[in-house]
Amino acid sequence: MSSKALSTPTNQTLPSFFSLLGSSLKLIRQNLNAILGYTGWLLLPIIAHIIIRVTLGSSDLAAALDLIANIALIITIIITYNTIVLHIPIWQTKHASASAQLAASTSANILAQKNIASVLWVMIIGGLITVVGYLLVIPGIIFTTWFAFATLAVLFENTTGTAALLSSRNLIRERFWPVFIRFWSFTLIISFTYLIITGFILLAFGIHPGLEFDQLTPPLAADSLIKLLEITLFPLIIIYTTLLYQALKAE
Repeated sequence: MSSKALSTPTNQTLPSFFSLLGSSLKLIRQNLNAILGYTGWLLLPIIAHIIIRVTLGSSDLAAALDLIANIALIITIIITYNTIVLHIPIWQTKHASASAQLAASTSANILAQKNIASVLWVMIIGGLITVVGYLLVIPGIIFTTWFAFATLAVLFENTTGTAALLSSRNLIRERFWPVFIRFWSFTLIISFTYLIITGFILLAFGIHPGLEFDQLTPPLAADSLIKLLEITLFPLIIIYTTLLYQALKAE
Protein backbone atom coordinates (compact mmCIF):
# COMPACT_ATOMS: atom_id res chain seq x y z
CA MET A 1 0.00 0.00 0.00
CA SER A 2 1.50 3.30 -1.09
CA SER A 3 2.45 6.04 1.32
CA LYS A 4 0.37 8.47 -0.76
CA ALA A 5 -2.73 6.44 -0.07
CA LEU A 6 -2.06 6.57 3.62
CA SER A 7 -1.56 10.30 3.67
CA THR A 8 -5.00 11.22 2.35
CA PRO A 9 -5.79 13.64 5.19
CA THR A 10 -3.60 16.65 4.53
CA ASN A 11 -4.71 18.96 7.35
CA GLN A 12 -1.95 19.15 9.90
CA THR A 13 -4.48 19.63 12.72
CA LEU A 14 -5.90 16.39 14.03
CA PRO A 15 -9.57 16.18 12.91
CA SER A 16 -12.18 16.44 15.63
CA PHE A 17 -14.22 13.51 16.85
CA PHE A 18 -17.26 14.74 14.91
CA SER A 19 -15.22 15.24 11.76
CA LEU A 20 -13.81 11.71 11.97
CA LEU A 21 -17.24 10.25 12.67
CA GLY A 22 -18.78 12.17 9.78
CA SER A 23 -16.02 11.06 7.41
CA SER A 24 -16.46 7.46 8.56
CA LEU A 25 -20.21 7.50 7.91
CA LYS A 26 -19.66 9.17 4.53
CA LEU A 27 -17.15 6.50 3.51
CA ILE A 28 -19.62 3.79 4.54
CA ARG A 29 -22.42 5.37 2.48
CA GLN A 30 -20.18 5.70 -0.57
CA ASN A 31 -18.97 2.10 -0.39
CA LEU A 32 -21.95 0.39 1.23
CA ASN A 33 -22.25 -2.42 -1.29
CA ALA A 34 -18.60 -3.41 -0.93
CA ILE A 35 -18.78 -3.23 2.88
CA LEU A 36 -21.93 -5.36 2.94
CA GLY A 37 -20.17 -7.86 0.73
CA TYR A 38 -17.16 -8.12 3.06
CA THR A 39 -19.13 -8.22 6.32
CA GLY A 40 -21.61 -10.66 4.81
CA TRP A 41 -19.04 -13.42 5.20
CA LEU A 42 -19.39 -13.05 8.96
CA LEU A 43 -22.91 -14.42 8.67
CA LEU A 44 -21.70 -17.87 7.59
CA PRO A 45 -20.15 -18.98 10.93
CA ILE A 46 -23.12 -17.41 12.74
CA ILE A 47 -25.58 -19.34 10.56
CA ALA A 48 -23.56 -22.49 11.24
CA HIS A 49 -23.84 -21.77 14.98
CA ILE A 50 -27.62 -21.39 14.65
CA ILE A 51 -27.96 -24.66 12.72
CA ILE A 52 -25.86 -26.49 15.31
CA ARG A 53 -27.98 -25.20 18.20
CA VAL A 54 -31.27 -25.99 16.44
CA THR A 55 -30.36 -29.48 15.24
CA LEU A 56 -27.99 -30.81 17.92
CA GLY A 57 -28.96 -28.89 21.05
CA SER A 58 -26.40 -29.18 23.86
CA SER A 59 -24.83 -32.52 22.90
CA ASP A 60 -21.08 -33.19 22.91
CA LEU A 61 -21.09 -33.19 19.11
CA ALA A 62 -22.76 -29.77 19.16
CA ALA A 63 -20.06 -28.44 21.49
CA ALA A 64 -17.30 -29.73 19.19
CA LEU A 65 -18.91 -28.31 16.06
CA ASP A 66 -19.62 -25.04 17.85
CA LEU A 67 -15.92 -24.76 18.70
CA ILE A 68 -15.05 -25.19 15.03
CA ALA A 69 -17.64 -22.57 14.07
CA ASN A 70 -16.19 -20.14 16.62
CA ILE A 71 -12.66 -20.65 15.27
CA ALA A 72 -13.98 -20.03 11.76
CA LEU A 73 -15.70 -16.88 13.04
CA ILE A 74 -12.46 -15.54 14.53
CA ILE A 75 -10.59 -16.13 11.28
CA THR A 76 -13.42 -14.53 9.28
CA ILE A 77 -13.46 -11.51 11.59
CA ILE A 78 -9.73 -10.96 11.06
CA ILE A 79 -10.02 -11.37 7.28
CA THR A 80 -12.94 -8.93 7.20
CA TYR A 81 -11.05 -6.46 9.38
CA ASN A 82 -7.91 -6.67 7.24
CA THR A 83 -9.87 -6.39 4.01
CA ILE A 84 -11.86 -3.31 5.01
CA VAL A 85 -8.78 -1.58 6.46
CA LEU A 86 -6.75 -2.16 3.31
CA HIS A 87 -9.59 -1.01 1.07
CA ILE A 88 -10.02 2.34 2.82
CA PRO A 89 -7.08 3.99 0.96
CA ILE A 90 -8.44 2.48 -2.27
CA TRP A 91 -11.88 4.00 -1.65
CA GLN A 92 -10.24 7.36 -0.91
CA THR A 93 -8.29 7.35 -4.20
CA LYS A 94 -9.63 8.33 -7.61
CA HIS A 95 -8.46 5.61 -9.97
CA ALA A 96 -7.78 6.15 -13.65
CA SER A 97 -9.92 3.18 -14.62
CA ALA A 98 -12.07 0.42 -13.20
CA SER A 99 -9.34 -2.09 -14.02
CA ALA A 100 -6.82 -0.11 -11.94
CA GLN A 101 -9.20 -0.11 -8.98
CA LEU A 102 -9.83 -3.83 -9.42
CA ALA A 103 -6.09 -4.52 -9.45
CA ALA A 104 -5.64 -2.49 -6.24
CA SER A 105 -8.55 -4.34 -4.64
CA THR A 106 -7.11 -7.71 -5.61
CA SER A 107 -3.75 -6.80 -4.06
CA ALA A 108 -5.52 -5.68 -0.89
CA ASN A 109 -7.42 -8.97 -0.65
CA ILE A 110 -4.21 -10.96 -1.02
CA LEU A 111 -2.46 -8.86 1.64
CA ALA A 112 -5.46 -9.21 3.96
CA GLN A 113 -5.24 -13.00 3.87
CA LYS A 114 -1.46 -12.99 4.10
CA ASN A 115 -1.56 -11.06 7.39
CA ILE A 116 -4.15 -13.14 9.26
CA ALA A 117 -1.61 -14.71 11.61
CA SER A 118 0.34 -11.47 12.14
CA VAL A 119 -2.76 -9.49 13.08
CA LEU A 120 -4.01 -12.28 15.36
CA TRP A 121 -0.65 -12.46 17.14
CA VAL A 122 -0.61 -8.69 17.75
CA MET A 123 -4.18 -8.90 19.06
CA ILE A 124 -3.18 -11.65 21.48
CA ILE A 125 -0.06 -9.88 22.77
CA GLY A 126 -1.76 -6.50 23.07
CA GLY A 127 -4.83 -8.10 24.63
CA LEU A 128 -2.82 -9.90 27.31
CA ILE A 129 -0.89 -6.76 28.24
CA THR A 130 -4.09 -4.72 28.34
CA VAL A 131 -5.95 -7.28 30.47
CA VAL A 132 -3.13 -7.24 33.02
CA GLY A 133 -3.24 -3.44 32.96
CA TYR A 134 -6.97 -3.41 33.71
CA LEU A 135 -6.28 -5.14 37.00
CA LEU A 136 -5.21 -1.65 38.09
CA VAL A 137 -7.78 0.07 35.81
CA ILE A 138 -5.77 3.17 34.78
CA PRO A 139 -2.86 1.25 33.18
CA GLY A 140 -5.39 -0.78 31.21
CA ILE A 141 -6.95 2.38 29.79
CA ILE A 142 -3.50 3.71 28.90
CA PHE A 143 -2.45 0.44 27.24
CA THR A 144 -5.69 0.29 25.25
CA THR A 145 -5.00 3.80 23.92
CA TRP A 146 -1.36 3.07 23.20
CA PHE A 147 -2.06 -0.11 21.26
CA ALA A 148 -5.20 1.02 19.44
CA PHE A 149 -3.32 1.20 16.12
CA ALA A 150 -1.08 -1.87 16.46
CA THR A 151 -3.01 -3.99 13.95
CA LEU A 152 -2.95 -1.07 11.51
CA ALA A 153 0.82 -0.92 11.89
CA VAL A 154 0.94 -4.58 10.84
CA LEU A 155 -1.09 -3.91 7.70
CA PHE A 156 0.35 -0.55 6.65
CA GLU A 157 3.88 -0.57 8.06
CA ASN A 158 4.80 -4.24 7.61
CA THR A 159 5.62 -4.67 11.30
CA THR A 160 4.81 -7.63 13.52
CA GLY A 161 4.51 -8.56 17.19
CA THR A 162 5.88 -6.16 19.76
CA ALA A 163 7.26 -3.91 17.01
CA ALA A 164 3.68 -3.16 15.95
CA LEU A 165 2.71 -2.39 19.55
CA LEU A 166 5.68 -0.02 19.91
CA SER A 167 4.85 1.63 16.59
CA SER A 168 1.32 2.32 17.79
CA ARG A 169 2.55 3.71 21.10
CA ASN A 170 5.16 5.91 19.43
CA LEU A 171 2.56 7.24 17.01
CA ILE A 172 0.57 8.86 19.81
CA ARG A 173 3.39 9.55 22.29
CA GLU A 174 3.37 13.32 21.69
CA ARG A 175 -0.40 13.50 21.12
CA PHE A 176 -1.75 11.23 23.83
CA TRP A 177 -4.58 13.43 25.09
CA PRO A 178 -5.96 14.47 21.68
CA VAL A 179 -5.95 10.80 20.63
CA PHE A 180 -7.34 9.71 24.00
CA ILE A 181 -10.33 12.06 23.65
CA ARG A 182 -11.09 11.02 20.07
CA PHE A 183 -10.60 7.31 20.67
CA TRP A 184 -12.54 7.01 23.93
CA SER A 185 -15.34 9.37 22.87
CA PHE A 186 -16.02 7.05 19.97
CA THR A 187 -15.56 3.91 22.08
CA LEU A 188 -18.02 5.09 24.72
CA ILE A 189 -20.65 6.12 22.17
CA ILE A 190 -20.39 2.78 20.37
CA SER A 191 -20.50 0.90 23.68
CA PHE A 192 -23.57 2.79 24.94
CA THR A 193 -25.31 2.34 21.58
CA TYR A 194 -24.58 -1.38 21.67
CA LEU A 195 -25.76 -1.77 25.27
CA ILE A 196 -28.97 0.20 24.73
CA ILE A 197 -29.98 -1.70 21.58
CA THR A 198 -28.99 -5.02 23.15
CA GLY A 199 -31.10 -4.15 26.19
CA PHE A 200 -34.14 -3.49 24.00
CA ILE A 201 -33.58 -6.78 22.17
CA LEU A 202 -33.43 -8.71 25.44
CA LEU A 203 -36.51 -6.94 26.80
CA ALA A 204 -38.38 -7.77 23.60
CA PHE A 205 -37.77 -11.43 24.35
CA GLY A 206 -38.78 -11.12 27.99
CA ILE A 207 -35.25 -11.17 29.41
CA HIS A 208 -34.20 -8.63 32.04
CA PRO A 209 -30.85 -7.06 30.97
CA GLY A 210 -29.87 -6.68 34.64
CA LEU A 211 -29.33 -10.40 35.12
CA GLU A 212 -25.84 -11.61 36.03
CA PHE A 213 -23.79 -12.63 33.01
CA ASP A 214 -23.71 -16.31 34.00
CA GLN A 215 -27.52 -16.28 34.31
CA LEU A 216 -28.07 -14.60 30.96
CA THR A 217 -28.77 -17.10 28.19
CA PRO A 218 -30.68 -15.29 25.43
CA PRO A 219 -32.85 -17.37 23.10
CA LEU A 220 -31.53 -18.16 19.65
CA ALA A 221 -33.47 -15.36 17.94
CA ALA A 222 -32.25 -12.72 20.42
CA ASP A 223 -28.69 -14.00 20.23
CA SER A 224 -28.84 -13.82 16.42
CA LEU A 225 -30.12 -10.22 16.49
CA ILE A 226 -27.33 -9.21 18.86
CA LYS A 227 -24.74 -10.76 16.57
CA LEU A 228 -26.30 -8.92 13.62
CA LEU A 229 -25.96 -5.68 15.59
CA GLU A 230 -22.27 -6.43 16.17
CA ILE A 231 -21.76 -7.02 12.45
CA THR A 232 -23.50 -3.71 11.69
CA LEU A 233 -21.24 -1.71 14.03
CA PHE A 234 -18.04 -3.51 12.99
CA PRO A 235 -17.30 -1.52 9.78
CA LEU A 236 -17.86 1.81 11.54
CA ILE A 237 -15.36 0.86 14.26
CA ILE A 238 -12.78 -0.21 11.67
CA ILE A 239 -13.15 2.87 9.49
CA TYR A 240 -13.15 5.41 12.34
CA THR A 241 -9.98 3.92 13.84
CA THR A 242 -8.27 3.80 10.45
CA LEU A 243 -9.13 7.43 9.66
CA LEU A 244 -7.75 8.50 13.05
CA TYR A 245 -4.58 6.51 12.29
CA GLN A 246 -4.28 8.19 8.87
CA ALA A 247 -4.65 11.60 10.44
CA LEU A 248 -1.89 10.84 12.94
CA LYS A 249 0.43 9.59 10.21
CA ALA A 250 -0.24 12.71 8.14
CA GLU A 251 0.75 15.14 10.93
